[in-house]
This record gives sequence, structure tokens and C-alpha cells, in this order.
Amino acid sequence: MKKTLYILLVAGCMGLLLVTSGPALAQAEKPIVLRTADFYPPNHPIELMFKKHFMTPVEQRSKGRIKFDYYGNEALLKNFDISPGIMSGIADVGNTISSYRIWPVGSFMYLPGAFSDQEVVKFARASWPVYNKFLGRLAEPQGLKFLMGPCTSNYQIAGRGAGKKTADLGGIKIRTSGTVLPHCIKALGGTPVGMSITEAYDAMEKGVLQGISLAIPSYKAYQFQELLKWAIINVDLGSAIISYGISLKKFNSLPPDLQKILVDVGNEATDVGTETYYEDVKKDLADWKARGVELITWSAKDKDRENALLKDTWVKWITDEEKRYRPLRQMLTEWSDNLDKEGIPLSRHFKDAIKGK
Repeated sequence: MKKTLYILLVAGCMGLLLVTSGPALAQAEKPIVLRTADFYPPNHPIELMFKKHFMTPVEQRSKGRIKFDYYGNEALLKNFDISPGIMSGIADVGNTISSYRIWPVGSFMYLPGAFSDQEVVKFARASWPVYNKFLGRLAEPQGLKFLMGPCTSNYQIAGRGAGKKTADLGGIKIRTSGTVLPHCIKALGGTPVGMSITEAYDAMEKGVLQGISLAIPSYKAYQFQELLKWAIINVDLGSAIISYGISLKKFNSLPPDLQKILVDVGNEATDVGTETYYEDVKKDLADWKARGVELITWSAKDKDRENALLKDTWVKWITDEEKRYRPLRQMLTEWSDNLDKEGIPLSRHFKDAIKGK
């Protein structure tokens, strides 16, 4: 009798344990899946960087509690639709590099001449806190939280025909993008041409374009390295912050420890992602040299002349954006101070533009 009671008691306890722990176990086994939107083509260096330095560490540190359902190459959302798509709930996470179309002040990263390519890691360290602070104040009330902000190297100029060895582009037609870069090309004597990246290859091959302005790793990503005869590798026409963000609603629904993992990994990925990107710059330049591409470096005298010519681009951008965003000069002054602390101060021409001189 005692043995029977003992068996029944043990069985009852085990049943109770299964009833009470079953839902918790089921919940622990089911990961939180973040639908993730990107626009880069397969094996683009930025796609690879994001997966290696953000997605993988988040999944590892969360012990599988967070998983990413990744849609690249605009499979879920087009480039310009990703930030709105995150805010509306179509995606949980995504590439927000084009959020400057919603908050144009974010295009301060595209201002030219702020750094040289070998300084890009220091540039990212100086820029990401400013971007996250000021752009975050605009984005979070609309439902978007930025998570990381590695930076590309500068937009340079490369093309066919004869390269320009002084700070005068001599009217050559150069494919540009964005709102700042066309002004830069025009200020340096070139002719900016707006067209899609997919159209630009044929246009350059047929001689409609003489050049294209991209960050160096992007030439390979779109096969332009096959066409290049020359490249000006220190024209330094601005960077892009490769920001990725998350739906604020989704972020707030996560447990605090998972929120911390996303934020910590994002900050770390800003540094290491930029370092990885610059490694691609060095590899691609070596490849260009091996292919016989003429690598042109403008002299210090030409660089100072270039910066003087580009000051008007800064002045115009600041004048236009200050009408829409009153704390603009405060943001730019904080950015300039951060660059000073990193040992890569802005040119006197650009500091004067910030001060209104």
C-alpha cells in the first residue's frame, strides 16, 4: 500500500511539473524571428559584413533566442521603402541607409572632404554617436530605432579614357547619386549624371559616361572594375553611414537582456564592420593595380584647392537644411569636435562653413 501511494505521489509530482513547465519550455524553444530587409545584391561586401558582424553574433549571444529571416536584394522591400516598411511593421529590422530621404539632415555623412579612406574607422567612431543621437531623436517618435552605423570609405571617381590628375574634372560626365554628390562633381568641373546603377555599366561601356563615383568596394560589387582605366583614389567625396535599424515597437516587446544584446552588438559592429569594409578597400586597390588601372593621387596643393571649391557645397547644404532642422549647427559642431578628438580634424574651409564664415 505504501509503495503504491509513493508511486502515485511521484507520478503526480511529475505530472504537475510537466503542466507547469511545459509552456515555459515550449516558449524557450521557440525563437523570436526578426524579418530583415536589405537591398544589396548577393555577396555585396556590406551584406556580408552585416551577416558576419551583426546577425551571427546576435544569434550566438542570445543562444538562439533571436533568429533573423533575411531578405536581401530587395526581395522584401525596395531600398527607399525599407525605413518606412520597418515603421509600418512590414519588416522588423532592415537597412536604413536611405533614411535621409525621410530625415534629410542625416545626409551630413555625404559631405565631402571630411576624412581620407585610411581614417575611416576613426571617422565612424566620431560620426556614429552623433548620427544615433540626433537622427534617433527624429526617428524614434516615428517608430524606428537605429542599431548600428558602420561607415563606407569615401566616394572616389573612376572611369575610362584619360584620368584627371589635377583638381579639375574638365567637364567629363560622371554618374552620381544622392543629393550632395552631384554638387561636388559640378564644383570640381565635372558633369553629374543621374541614372540607376544598373544602367551605368552599359552607359560607361558605350562611352555615354566617362566615370562613376562610388565607394571603392562597390565598383567590384557591380562589376565596374572590368571597365576601369583610371581611378582618383583621394578625391574623398563623402561617406555613407551603413545604418541598420529595428522597429521600436518590436524592440520594446523584447526582454531587456535581448535588447541589450542588440544594442551592444550594434555598437561593436560599427567599429569592426568599418574595419572589415576598409580591408576590402585595400584588397580592391591591389586588384585594380594588378589589372593595370592607373591609380591617381591628387597632390596636397590640389587637395587644398579641391576643399576650397567644395566649401560652397557645405555652405549650400547647411543653409538648406538649417531651414528644416534648427539644431543643425549644434549637431555639426559636435561632429567636428568628435573628429578633432579622433585626430582627424576637418579642413579649415569646412569648419568655417559650420561657423557661418
